[in-house]
This record gives sequence, structure tokens and C-alpha cells, in this order.
Amino acid sequence: FTLNEVENELNNQIFYRANRQTILHPRSVEQIKSIENGKLSVLLKPTISDKNTFQINVSRYKKQEFMSWFNHEL
Repeated sequence: FTLNEVENELNNQIFYRANRQTILHPRSVEQIKSIENGKLSVLLKPTISDKNTFQINVSRYKKQEFMSWFNHEL
């Protein structure tokens, strides 16, 4: 499946398409910081198989939508 197809099948109140490569669940988010040009830096929690944290960016265009989704879930 493509990520677009998967996104269409998921509950958008539980999962969020943060960028072209990533669909998030709110429990996967460790930290959110504002960075340059109005973007967000989202630090994800490590997985069981990989103890390293992973960082993604959310564009300034999706920033408000992402924060609304994230704050509603917690």
C-alpha cells in the first residue's frame, strides 16, 4: 500500500500524517519544539528494537493543524 492509501484507512483522530514519510500516533511523540521559519521539530520516542530517538519536522503550513490534533488527543 502507499502511504496515501494507508492514511485513508486510518482514524484521523488517532493518527496524523505529519509529512510525506510519516504517520504519527500521539503516544509516539516525546517532545515538540518550534524551530526556524515557523516549523515544528517533533522528537519521537524510541522503539523496542531501536533505542535511538527519531526526529521529524512538521511544516509551518501544517503546524496549527498538527498542534490541534495533538492537544485534542492528550
